[in-house]
Amino acid sequence: MCTEDGLDDILSLFNKGDETAFVSIYKTYYPLLIRRATQRTIDEHVAEDMVQDIFIRMYEKRGVHSNIEGFLFTALERKIYSYWRHEIVHDRYSEIMQRIKSTYGNDVTAYVEYKELKESFEKQLGKLPTQCQK
Repeated sequence: MCTEDGLDDILSLFNKGDETAFVSIYKTYYPLLIRRATQRTIDEHVAEDMVQDIFIRMYEKRGVHSNIEGFLFTALERKIYSYWRHEIVHDRYSEIMQRIKSTYGNDVTAYVEYKELKESFEKQLGKLPTQCQK
């Protein structure tokens, strides 16, 4: 790993567009970021995609970073959080779809007709006087 002063110099060169500085940053932090991402996602391919996205973003937004390590690891933590949030939503959606399938089988038309009938019933029920709705 580079010394703090060495990283400052490399960062300065990177911000000025030096490609070798970017390669140096990449070689220094890529293994560390991959290790952290793989530990937290338990999927090497997802981890690699995350880290590659971070480096692409960093390359595109030169001149923004004063603490390269802080930038990279914060960006990674945000990606990991976003990944798990997406996974939770996906799991909930899958669970709901499984319940629908078990209730209605694969007959999507029956489910849609049921939903429309239920909505129509509730709409008509809402038009009745309060005493009749009970």
